[in-house]
Amino acid sequence: MTLTQDRLTSIEHEVQSITTNTVRLRNIGSDNSIVYEELVDLIQSQFRKTEANLQTLQFDIEDLLNGPEKTKAEQTLKKVSDSLKLARRYFRQNQMEHKKQVEKSQLQQRELLFGNRIEQAKEDTSLNPEQRALAKSEDITATLKRVHQLAQTEAMKATLNIEELEQSTRNLTQLDLKYSIFQSALGTSHKLIKHLEQADKWDRTCMLASLGFLGLVLLWIVWRRILKAPVYFFFSVLRFFIFSGKKVAEVVEKVVPSDASAITHGLSATVTGDEVLSSVVTDIIETVSDIAETTTSLLKEAATRIADNPDL
Repeated sequence: MTLTQDRLTSIEHEVQSITTNTVRLRNIGSDNSIVYEELVDLIQSQFRKTEANLQTLQFDIEDLLNGPEKTKAEQTLKKVSDSLKLARRYFRQNQMEHKKQVEKSQLQQRELLFGNRIEQAKEDTSLNPEQRALAKSEDITATLKRVHQLAQTEAMKATLNIEELEQSTRNLTQLDLKYSIFQSALGTSHKLIKHLEQADKWDRTCMLASLGFLGLVLLWIVWRRILKAPVYFFFSVLRFFIFSGKKVAEVVEKVVPSDASAITHGLSATVTGDEVLSSVVTDIIETVSDIAETTTSLLKEAATRIADNPDL
């Protein structure tokens, strides 16, 4: 509602401005035609702008407002429309009056030039030839003086018109220069914006590539400094246990058949149980010592590799 009220107030001010300019138009004389035409053009442009604003505001009131607010806005809009119609009527009356004044002024000028010819012709019939020639020459002289005055007036008007045209030409030249500068600035700004967009795309690509490379470097550092040695150690221990398991399996396979043959031989040769037990214990001790030696050699090999490769 506040926005609609502000727009209505703005249109009321425009109508008041039109009324003020119409009063100024009424006070302009018939001899100042240039100012009159400029003011007429200004008032007509104000009428067009105000009518367009009124029509747009009417559509907005019908679409956006409801209830008492809509009724109040429509009443105010109707008052403003009536004021605008009165201003247009007053403007047309002023135009008609100005036209009548111009026609009357032109008629007076014609009467000044040619109004006394009939009376002078009647007076010339009662005069002798010399008096008629003298009166005729005086009449011609007066007419020439009036023509000269009118010519001076028109020359002054033409001079003023030429000066106004020159001033308008200078203003248009300055406006054209400013427009050219503005257009050049727009072109430069457009090129700069394109360059900035391309630079932004390139910077974004470089930034993403740098982040990817940084991630790879960090992964490599984590692998080389933290994970590589434990992984190698884990696989070395795993390989050690696998190898040790194989050795134990081989020893067991060797011990069991030898124990069976020893028992069979002992039974057959009446060997006592103490001898069989001692032989089995001896084989187990040898197997354990072999496993210990193998473990020691593998640990030494792993330590040697770690010492040879300090990067691990």
